[in-house]
Amino acid sequence: MPLIGVRELRQRTSEVLRKVREERAEYIITYQGRPTAILLPLDADRIEAELVSA
Repeated sequence: MPLIGVRELRQRTSEVLRKVREERAEYIITYQGRPTAILLPLDADRIEAELVSA
């Protein structure tokens, strides 16, 4: 899973989100060089199940 810094993510948001959406790409987002979050595509069925159970 590739790393992407917050600054780079800000500069390339549209491109990164397109890759997540179309290519099912996943990224580890770093802040000040430290892994902070994961960006990954959502599964529509899983989202629906989460919303129903909430």
